[in-house]
Amino acid sequence: MDSERRLRVLIADDSEDLAHVTAELIRLALPADVETVYDGVAALERALAWQPDVVLLDLYMPGLDGIEVARRLRQAALPRRPFCIAVTGRPDAAGRLDAIDSQFDRVFAKPLDVDLLIAALARLARPQPPEARPQPHPFNLGELFTRAARQVMPVARHLSFSFDYRGPGVVVEGESIDVHCGLHRMLLGAVDMLADGFVLFTAETTLLPGGGCSTLVQAAGTGTLHGPARLADVLARMH
Repeated sequence: MDSERRLRVLIADDSEDLAHVTAELIRLALPADVETVYDGVAALERALAWQPDVVLLDLYMPGLDGIEVARRLRQAALPRRPFCIAVTGRPDAAGRLDAIDSQFDRVFAKPLDVDLLIAALARLARPQPPEARPQPHPFNLGELFTRAARQVMPVARHLSFSFDYRGPGVVVEGESIDVHCGLHRMLLGAVDMLADGFVLFTAETTLLPGGGCSTLVQAAGTGTLHGPARLADVLARMH
């Protein structure tokens, strides 16, 4: 088995306290060299000079925003492109999902789930052979649903908001980030369509014969809709 390699991680966030805390937690959990910068220009300059394995970018920073930094890193003639992770707590990030998808390998919402971040970094420290497929990892479906719903609550402050998970606490194997992103986008779509009113987000899991499960997720709302242009934008964003 390959030994765990030492990662170079660059954290760029205009919140210096958050950057320092995240850096220290990564150093405690993993064999990693971690540096911090506090604006987009410094992030780009240090990434090009140091060539880290991972760049953690806040989407909204002075100078260059995180998306522009990631875009320029993709365009740079580097021997190896860094793994780019976006971090954001801004509600209006929902309108930039296409740009985020095209420039980043992973996305985390604030407040940052450090355990998930460290798990992702640990997998990078144990690289798979180029031809190997990513290995699935177990995750609790009910906990993931609850996390996705809670992360959208700050965006839904103008609405009455309720979420509920019904059924057993099923543990499944797969890429939890794909499920998380799907739930997050579905709920953001419902929230962004309403100027006021109520949104209900539910999931119900049923066990199937043979060990499988079926989960029905529903996002429903009632209230005053935004105008046609806003609705068209939301529907286009959700493909």
